[in-house]
Amino acid sequence: MGATTFAGPTSGPRISLILDTFNRADEDPIQSPWAGPLELADSEARLVDNALAAAATGSSGVSQSFYASQSFGPTSEVWALVSDKGGVGDYTGLWLRATRPGTDTISGYILQVTNAGDTNPDTWTVFKEERGQRTEVGALPATAVANGDAIGFGAGGLSPSGPGTVLLRAAVYVQSEKAWKLVGDGVIDRDPIPALRTAGLVGVELKEGSATRVDVFGGGTVDPGPAPVGPGRTGILDRFDGADEDPIGGSWAGPIRPGNRENRTILHMLASSITGFRPSESYLASDSFGPASEVWAGILRKGSDVAFLDLWLRVQNPNTSNVTGYLLDVSFEDAEDTWTVYAFSGGTERTLGTLPATEVAAFDGVAFVADGSTLIGYHYTRAEGSWVEVGRVTDPAPSADLNRAGHVGIGLASPLSLTRIGVVGGGTIQQGAAMNPAQRRLLGRGGRLT
Repeated sequence: MGATTFAGPTSGPRISLILDTFNRADEDPIQSPWAGPLELADSEARLVDNALAAAATGSSGVSQSFYASQSFGPTSEVWALVSDKGGVGDYTGLWLRATRPGTDTISGYILQVTNAGDTNPDTWTVFKEERGQRTEVGALPATAVANGDAIGFGAGGLSPSGPGTVLLRAAVYVQSEKAWKLVGDGVIDRDPIPALRTAGLVGVELKEGSATRVDVFGGGTVDPGPAPVGPGRTGILDRFDGADEDPIGGSWAGPIRPGNRENRTILHMLASSITGFRPSESYLASDSFGPASEVWAGILRKGSDVAFLDLWLRVQNPNTSNVTGYLLDVSFEDAEDTWTVYAFSGGTERTLGTLPATEVAAFDGVAFVADGSTLIGYHYTRAEGSWVEVGRVTDPAPSADLNRAGHVGIGLASPLSLTRIGVVGGGTIQQGAAMNPAQRRLLGRGGRLT
């Protein structure tokens, strides 16, 4: 046992990183960057044999420690690889959004996974601590955890109960399958106090005297990317809050070009197909937009340098040899990423031009706008806090079909891409909003945009 040999996940369900592998000499209690306890009367966890463990003895029955060097959130997650789940009744608890630790007014959310025995699925329960008072928020489906698996806990995201509520989700990393899997659809805190809506600390809670061991601990802020509007002020079309689907269903269909694969959803993220060596594509079949329209995507994780992100507009006749539409292809390169705009008309492809090379990172946004025959790429970074135009090209000879309304779509590389999309938005925009002054004057005089 120990962090030097663990074979578990290298990131959390929403791509947060490892914070501690406990690969150092024993400490009792565990020292910096840890502190404790979280609740005033409890003992602190200790470090033994390169793993986090509960105090051997104590009077409260609970050992707690928190990662003191950094706060995360408010949209955040915490996760732990459990090398030994202990005996029946022992548990692993994960804290996030913890504020005022070590006082009688501590607040935070807790996921508690309790060992139900070898033949029974373990119990998953979400609690909240409000100014030192703990109550249950809700139970998740009983789910087995084996030694060597990991558990994850997240807060934030678009709650189906509306503003002011907090969506809490959990996941299990199944070591034998090398994958995170969602545990139920989450629970909702419908009436959180202000302290539970803010950033906070992450930590671990274990039963005193138990044999439970945590070999790896991770967590961090998980940002959904751009603000929930595109450069043309269109809103979110899908946050992928439903159950995992392969391929994605509901309002989506695919592919866009015949012979390609379809995208899937996993842990509330859009991902490429895991089979085949063709692009994965999906279009929103339930709606058409435009002709002045935009589509945008928030990137939770960027794939490798062989991957890409495609955004489609004005798509007609999808999955046929007569497919029509505009495509922005952002190819992930070893240097800065390349942005190229294409037109498809009756299945015939034309390259309209390249935009200035622009590097895209995790938590960024990419948008594609079609306004008349002007095609524009936009980039959103958290540092800028706004959409910035990358560049624009003009279609010199658009077909009649390319000047009509159509579907929006998204494409990803498969099966090698690790790109994950957290949100897709788009819709119809005001015609002329993205045009230069000369184009607006022409449109105002009743001229034809070319």
